[in-house]
Formats: sequence, structure tokens, C-alpha cells
Amino acid sequence: MVVAVKDGVKTAFKAVVKPGIKRKVLAFACVFFVCQGVFARGGCMSGTKGALNEIHTRYFDLIFPDSCLETARKIAGVCDSYYEEIAAGFGYEPYQRFPVSITDQVESANAYFSMAPYNLIVFYDADPGYSLDMNEKTVEAMFYHELVHAVSLNAKSPFWRGMAFFGDFFTPAGISLTSFWFEGAAVAFESLGAGGRLNDPFFTQKITAAKMKSLAGGKNFPSWRDVSGARDVFPYGNDAYIFGSCFARYLIQKYGKEKYAEFWKNAGTSTTLSFCAGIFKKTYGIKLDDVWNDFSESLWVPRIEPEDYSNFVSDGNLPFSVKKDRKSLVVTADSFFDEACGFWKTVWYDQLSCSVYMDSKKLFTAKNVQRLRFSEDGEKILVSTLASRSNIKTEDFEYDLRRGEKKRIEHSLENFEKVQGLRPEKNGLEWSLVYESKDGRRAEWNLGNRIIHNVHFEEEKDGILKFVFVWAKMNCESLGKIGRIFIDKETLNIKIQLLAEDCPAFFIEAVPCKDGYLVINEEYDANPLRFIKIEESQWENFSPVSPAKKKNDEKKLAGEEGGMNVENTAAGETADKLAEEDFKKSLAGKTPADSSAEGSESSESSESSESSESPVDSPAEKKTEGISKYNPFRYFFKGAVLPVGVVKSFNHDFETEDLLFLGASFVTSNPWTDRLTLFSAGYSPLSGNGGFECALSGGDGRLVYSFSGDFVFDSEGFKNTCVNSALSASLWKGLFAGFSLGAEALWLYGSEENAVKTEVLAEGKVLTAEYRRDGNSADAKAYLKFSTVHSAGARHSQKSGFYLKPFVDFQKSILTCSFDLMGKKYETSEKYVNCGAEAGLYLPFFLPVSAGAALFPAKDCFASGTAAVELFSGEIHRGIPAFSLYAQRIVLRLAWLAKAEYDSGENFDIKKAVSLAQNLEYEDFSDSLRLSLEFTLAPNTSYFASSSGNFSLGGYLEHLLRTDKNSKWKAGLYASLSG
Repeated sequence: MVVAVKDGVKTAFKAVVKPGIKRKVLAFACVFFVCQGVFARGGCMSGTKGALNEIHTRYFDLIFPDSCLETARKIAGVCDSYYEEIAAGFGYEPYQRFPVSITDQVESANAYFSMAPYNLIVFYDADPGYSLDMNEKTVEAMFYHELVHAVSLNAKSPFWRGMAFFGDFFTPAGISLTSFWFEGAAVAFESLGAGGRLNDPFFTQKITAAKMKSLAGGKNFPSWRDVSGARDVFPYGNDAYIFGSCFARYLIQKYGKEKYAEFWKNAGTSTTLSFCAGIFKKTYGIKLDDVWNDFSESLWVPRIEPEDYSNFVSDGNLPFSVKKDRKSLVVTADSFFDEACGFWKTVWYDQLSCSVYMDSKKLFTAKNVQRLRFSEDGEKILVSTLASRSNIKTEDFEYDLRRGEKKRIEHSLENFEKVQGLRPEKNGLEWSLVYESKDGRRAEWNLGNRIIHNVHFEEEKDGILKFVFVWAKMNCESLGKIGRIFIDKETLNIKIQLLAEDCPAFFIEAVPCKDGYLVINEEYDANPLRFIKIEESQWENFSPVSPAKKKNDEKKLAGEEGGMNVENTAAGETADKLAEEDFKKSLAGKTPADSSAEGSESSESSESSESSESPVDSPAEKKTEGISKYNPFRYFFKGAVLPVGVVKSFNHDFETEDLLFLGASFVTSNPWTDRLTLFSAGYSPLSGNGGFECALSGGDGRLVYSFSGDFVFDSEGFKNTCVNSALSASLWKGLFAGFSLGAEALWLYGSEENAVKTEVLAEGKVLTAEYRRDGNSADAKAYLKFSTVHSAGARHSQKSGFYLKPFVDFQKSILTCSFDLMGKKYETSEKYVNCGAEAGLYLPFFLPVSAGAALFPAKDCFASGTAAVELFSGEIHRGIPAFSLYAQRIVLRLAWLAKAEYDSGENFDIKKAVSLAQNLEYEDFSDSLRLSLEFTLAPNTSYFASSSGNFSLGGYLEHLLRTDKNSKWKAGLYASLSG
């Protein structure tokens, strides 16, 4: 028994539970715990075959299926030494243990670290492709990146280390910093050696593009507030990786690694009202704005005239008119010379409009296209996409240009990497071009540390094959450039030519076209197709290092056969050396002597690093001797304790009537975070109610579920329980369309707080009386949904497509209404069963239009509808200094809203929908015109500085078209979550 005080009177709080309630609670608990085991293999582990295993090292628990054993061994061989090395860099000793989940069911290479509900790392074991090929050992580098997150965010003061008892995510750094700092540290640390993204010009050229744009008179160079990671349009949160890591490297090089570690320690100790700016000033003794300005001034820019760059990125240099009125994000392209017609055909994919184009003609709509490639005869296009199934999967199909038909084919990376026998190959931090002829001959040409991407066939003439590719030299201040190779099919003699100097094009991919090349050009807020013509004088011959070839073959490569003479010109090598010297000199303004000294130190550290990593396999093999089976319940009691209750008490209209906030909540998850489990107990001093809640939620790309139960007690004993469940499943997904089903159900048993019943008497008097409802109420809805809605342009609201959602609605209540003051009771029984439907349409006009309609959307509502046009949308994407907010956009919208009400029956009013519509009267209709001005914002500090934290603030002016009210105008302000 607990004594509670309510209105100054002590009352006894008794947990008196009826036998029937005990059975219901016990049944719920059994179902709840069974679900823990049933859903133990969900999320990114969905589809895993065989048992899950564990390897335990000194600091890590590696969880993986049999198919990921090799990757687990690689990580096991280095994880402990990496942890000790990184922790030393941040000035503290390792003190924590981390689970690391490895899965190959997500076919898109990635990994993430999370502090909620506890420290964990999840690793997607997939082909990294071009996005992470700048690392010598990709698996180890990806793990190193995530471990930097873990170490930096756990650089806490002793007090906050103690708070980890309640939850690992309790750290002031989570309030003060954003992904600009989180990802900046991780990418900077991964790039301290020879590999890493900061040593890859394909990665850094986006910040160079932003600098060039500001020099050419475009937008000002972004401030650090503008690239926090909150941006919700291209380049999305990726700007935090690029700008954050370049700035982190600048800080480390100029002020030292120790000072940088001190910044993280200060961030993990306390915060200020100015958040990261205050911590920065405390650490470095100078304003963050001032250092950022110095940083932006120090950025390298290529030797390109701003006017030339401005002309190159102008609207006049867009090859296809379909894109001249808006931005585009071209992901992939290919071209083919049609000898029958005598002209080039170019196929390309724009991610913003989800469209594949042939020149300026749209071929089809598809989401997440990764690669395009013409077949050798040019009659088909091979397409590779990322499809959302239970997890992300790579799927390929071919598109027949003559028939306009698509045919699913087995995924093969070779279809897109190997072109007329030529493909790029990576070995460590060296790249080669490998040619395999149809008669089985093979030749390889090593280009050293020049990254090679996106090989395309240009032409065959007199037995000479000509290819084009893009390349960039590691560890150089440079841009992505273009190269070409000529191969004699008979002798396999070759000539390689590389673009000698930087030009206005920031190459991502290049395909041949008439008189030049079409380039996917790296620009700060778009990646469009641009045209460039390269004069013969701009090419320089390059002699590859070819250890795989015999000496006599090397003599042939330098011979005169077929006009394929390759001069070992010093010009290309000299340009490379100058670029490397510039790169070294840029390191915090060091002198050449300092740079060379640092280079020798770097060499020594690199050697020691290699020696420390040399026994990767042997320790791993020792670790794998102790492989054990994964136990899901081992992590069940590892989680976070929050000093607040989240238990809720509902009434029979399923509205929250009380929040039991005095208490505690425990949140846990499996180590790959697909399933969240919550236990909460709370008490409300306002109502004197107490109770507890259990909740389970999770899922994957096919199935999403949530279950929760609230059990509330008052001074009389049991008050009520509410069970809430939801389930949605994807039945089918095409290239842009999808078919799904779902269900939601609410059930309440028990009593509620006193409600007020109002009754208007015949003589005009109003009678009110308090009453209490006790009994059962249920509300359930099941639906099917077909949708083709997809992005259709650069603007955030530019969507295209429609959706249709038929549903079944069920409501039933059996209640006893007690008028305590009058001593009266009466029984009520209500039921509502009906079918209805919702439909919506999006049109991506210059002024985007959306419309929606619903038939029987709710009880007593016959129909509703809306139509809206976006009159103006202004993209802002700037940080607001005074409020630590990020402004996404401002939107002016005009909408028409309408509703028709009726008195609903019990069973399937949809069968008499026509007669009900005919009997509707003027008073049953209401509609209005609403003009609204809305700002979309996001937090610009803490973990929530991302587009998922978007919210809207706005105001509206509404004109009531059909009303009996005296005033036909109303205005107001509103706020809503819009993430």
C-alpha cells in the first residue's frame, strides 16, 4: 500500500486487482516475452541463414552469421589495438565494452555507431564499390571510422562516465555537437594514414566546388552552421562529412592533436548556451567564426579562372533542354555510338526526378538506380538498382529500347565494371586497368596510386579500342580528371593519356559524345551533366608501371607497332610531384622542410602501424577458436534508464487523459537496434494514479510492428488498461510503385476520469452533468495501399504519382455510464463497422499541386477533401546563430478544405453511399480557403540536428465559404513535426 496526497487529503493507493485482470495481464506478459524471441532475428539480420555466432575479444563482442566469418576475423584481429590507439589519441584509457553486429543481408556497404540505448556498432558486410575504395583495407577502415565515433563521444568527465549507469548516451557532447563534429572527427582520423576519404580528391572536390562557386560570384561559402548535417535536400547530411572532416584536419594540423582531444573532453564535460561555439572558445581561446573564416581562406582551389568556371557551370552548358529549368542530381550515365543513325545516344539517371533519360527523352521512372550501361549492341540498357526488400538488395534488369520492356536479370557486377573486356581493378592503394580479350589473353597496366572509376567504351577504329575513364591521384590537392586508353587488339600494345591540368570540370564520370564528353560534374548543390571539349594539347602520355608483364612484353608496349608508341614523358610525373608538394605545403602552412620532416615521421609511423597490423590473421584465428552461439537474452538487460515515466491513462475515446510522469523507464534493444523494448512505471501527483507500461517495436523493410500496453491503478485499485498495436507489411515493391497492407488496433478495458455530458433542453437550457464510463472499447482499422508517389524534382515538395487506400473501420464499446452525483447508471452499447477509401494525387508542375479525398474517413463523416497549390517555395538552408536552429525553407501555400458530415449507422454505410449522398443537406457541408505561410526548421545542435528532426512553424488566414457563423474569417498560428 502506498500513501498518496491528493487535494491535501491522504488516500491509500491499493493495488487491488480482479482475478480477470490478473489473467489479462499474465496473457499480455506471455505474448510480450514470446515476441522477444520471435523477433530476435529481425532488422538487418532478416534473411540470415544458420545460427548467429559470437567472438569475444578484450573490449568487443562480435556477433555475425557464418557467412560473415571472414569479416569478423578481420575486425577481431585489429579491434582491441584500434580501440587503445584511438583512445590514446583522445587522451584516456579504454574503459568500455561494445557489441559489434556484422550482417551481409544489407547489400550496400555501410556501418554506424549508436549510443542509444547503449554503445554499439553495426557493420554492413557488402561490396564497398567506389564510395569507400580509397582505403587500403576497407573492412578495417570502416570499423576504424565507427570506433572513432565511439571513442570521441565517450570522452567524458568522471561525472558523466558515472551517468553511463543510466545510459551511455548521457553526455553533454550529445547536446552541444552535431554530425559536423561527429563525422568530421571520424573521417579526419581515418585519413591520418595514406588512405581515407580526405586523401581522395573525388571526396574533397565538393568543398572545392563550394569555394569555386563563391569565387565565381555565386553563393557565399557556407558557414559552419550551414553544414551541420541538418540539410534535407542535396547534398543532404553529407555536407557534414565533407566540410566537418576538412575542418577537423585543419584544426589538428594547425593547433595539434592534443588540443583537438581537449575540445572533445570539454564537450563531454559541460555545455554552454552557445553550445559548440562556446566549447570551441573555451578550448582554443578564439571564436569559432574567426577560425572558420581562416579555414575557408586556406582552402586549395585549382588554377581555373573564376570566369571560366562560371561559364562552365552556367545554364548555357546543359546539354539537354529537359534540365535547363531546374537542378539535377545525375548519378550515372553511359553513351553509345549508333552507326546506323550516325550519332551518339546518351542514357542517364536523375535521382531528383527518379527518371532514366535517353538524351532529353524520359524512358521510365525508377528509384535508387546505381549504374546504367548500354549492351554491346546498343539495343538494351542494363540497369542496377538498390531495392528495399526485407533489407536493401541489389537488383538488375535490362530495358529493351525497341520494345520498351523491362526484364529482370541476375545481378552481376561485371556487367557494369567490365566494358568491351576492360575493367578497373584495385589492389591495396594501387589501381590498374585490366583487359581480357575474347580469346582469353589478359593484360594489366598499373597506374599506381591513381584512383580509377567509371570506364566507358568510346570507339573501335582500325583494330584499336579506345576507352575513357575518370581518375584522381591520392594524397594530392587535385580534382577528379579524365583519362583515356588505346588498346591494340592484336598486340595488346597500349597508349594511356591523362588530362594534364585541372579544368573547369570536376569529374565524377565522363562519357563520350559528339566533339567531346558529357561530364557528371561535381557541384555543391547539384551534380548535373555538362559538356566539355578537350583539345589534343591538353592530354599527356602516361607510362604505367606493369609488374605483371614480362620484360619482353614491356618492350613491345614501348615499341612502334600500330602507332601505339608510349613516351615515358616526365611532364605528367612532374605535374604529379608538384601537386604532391602543394599538398604537403598546405598542411597548416608548414615549410617544405617541415613537410619533409613530417613526411619521414609519417613514414615511420606508417611502418609501425603496418607492423602492428601485420598479425591481423593470426590473432583472429586464435579468437575464432572460442566462437560461441549468440544469445539474444544476454543483451536484454543492457540498456538505458530514464528518470521519467511514460505511462499514459486513456479514456474510452482513446484520448490521453493523464500522464504518469513521476517514475522511471528502461529502454533496451538487440545489438543491431531493429527492436526496441520499453518498461516504464510512473505516478501522477495530480490524479493520484500509478501504473506501468510495456512496449515492443521494430521491423525491417518488409514488416514493421509495434505493441504496447498501459496498466493504470487509482486509489480504488485497478482503473484501466489500454493495449495498442500496429502492423504494416510491404507486399510488393516495383521500381517506383508499391503495394502494402496494415492494421491498427486499440482496446481499452476499465474506467476513466469523470467526463462532462452536455444536453440542450427544449426550452433552451443547457444541462451538464459529470459521469464516468466503465467497460470495454475497441477501435481497429485495416487497410490496403497502392502508391506510385515519388520525388519528381529538386524542390522538396515536387512529387509525382497517386495513392489509393481502401480500408475497413471497426469501433465497438459496451459501457456503463455512472452519474455519481445523481446516483444513476445506464448501459450503452455502440458499434460502427464500415468500409471507406482514401486517395491522393501529386502533380509536379511549376507550382506543385496536391489533392486528396476520403470516403467515410471516420465515424459521422461522410467525406472529406483537400486541394493545395504551392504558390512559393524558397530554399534557405542556413543556420540561425541566435537560436541554434537550421532554416530549411519558407513555403506559401493556398489550400481548399472541405468536409461533409452525417449521422452514421452501425453496419456498412458504404452500401448505401449513393442514397446518403443524395440526402445530404446544405448544413452538412463545410469548406474553406486557407492561405498559410510556413517555415520548416530543424535543431542545429545535438543528435537531432538532422532532417529527421524537422518541424514547421506557420500562420494561416482562413476564409469560411460555407458557414452559419457571424465571422467568415479566422486566423491562427500552428506548429507541427514534419520530419
